Amino acid sequence: MNRTIRGLEDHETQERKRLHRDVRSPSQRLADALKLGQVQIGGMFGAGVCLFLFPVLATPLFLVGIALFLARCACVNGERLPFRMPMGLYGTDRGDPLPGRGGFARPEGIFFLGNRLQDKQELWLKAKDILTHCLLFGTTGSGKTETLVSLSYNALATASGLFYIDPKASPKLAVQIWQMARFLGRDDDFRVLNYGTSGKVKGKSPRRLSNTNNPFTFGSAEALTQLLVSLMPASDGANSIFADKAQALISGVMYALVDLRDKGLLKLSTSIIRDALALEKCVALALHPELDQESRASIQAALGTSGWIAGREMKDQPPSFAEQFGYAQSYFGKALSSLTDTYSHIYGAEDGEVDFADAIMQQWIEIHSSLCFYIICYFYCEIFLSGSLDSPEKSACSLHFCGYICGYQNLGCPKREIV
Repeated sequence: MNRTIRGLEDHETQERKRLHRDVRSPSQRLADALKLGQVQIGGMFGAGVCLFLFPVLATPLFLVGIALFLARCACVNGERLPFRMPMGLYGTDRGDPLPGRGGFARPEGIFFLGNRLQDKQELWLKAKDILTHCLLFGTTGSGKTETLVSLSYNALATASGLFYIDPKASPKLAVQIWQMARFLGRDDDFRVLNYGTSGKVKGKSPRRLSNTNNPFTFGSAEALTQLLVSLMPASDGANSIFADKAQALISGVMYALVDLRDKGLLKLSTSIIRDALALEKCVALALHPELDQESRASIQAALGTSGWIAGREMKDQPPSFAEQFGYAQSYFGKALSSLTDTYSHIYGAEDGEVDFADAIMQQWIEIHSSLCFYIICYFYCEIFLSGSLDSPEKSACSLHFCGYICGYQNLGCPKREIV
């Protein structure tokens, strides 16, 4: 029994240009053809060859060559690329008109996208075009990651900063970016935060899995509190009162710890925060003699929400105090355990090697390989929104810091939404 094959064969495919009818008149087609650069240059070359082959027609061939040369000169000024012209070219960019005026801007293209498939023309973007952001769609295996890696070369080639977030944690990504940085002599600027813990086997782990980072070295108490609150597990309506007590507790503790950190009495880290949330140490922190009045009032008010009474010894506190405190403390147990134990190869250092504000100013190259990258995005948001880069000496330099997130994902942070 013969099967009936339904579908197109290779010999049945049609070219796209045969599906679209050209409605131009013959004269219009000729005029448009003469405007093409390859036709003009080819005509001049052909006229020059014919001068030697047919000397008797030297005069008309010479006039044809002159006409094509003048046509070429006239058309060059009107030529443009599909997007922008690359920086460094002479003249104006016809594809970048000045708003409200009849002129055109100078070529300012600095970001090379590639070549257009139809005619191989270069596709350039200028700095303002990049700031409007880009979103790249593609099916699985279509080459999204390789495309973003190739586009990141623009940032490296212009000595710009770069942070690349890869939720898939591709093993070869960091090697690819490092090779490009090495080729451009920027391997000293390379940093990587690797959240993959599959290689953490005692006695068999590599010497270094990642660079280190301490997100609590800098920042205000409010910003650090919001970071920890964003790591809290979701609670339903019945347990919302305990979640509110947990937020009040961590807010008071962070005010006290940041106060001591700013006075140089301790180096704040995830392990210090976890230890400070223990019942006895939290009460001792509330009674610390070096706290200022505002921080002391904040942490004592936070303890008061759990039933703590100031001026009493621990043995004289209400029986429900330890129970209520334990409920509030439990909201941060998993998050602090992950930061302190699971990711100890990153957050276990008191003085981290990666400082996000310094990375922006010094134009570092950072690779963040993990599904736990909302912490990184949160701190970049805080840096840009806090105005820490608005000082005159910092704003005098031109900052171009490119960021790539490989993998479409909606990141939920308090009062932030990053795609």
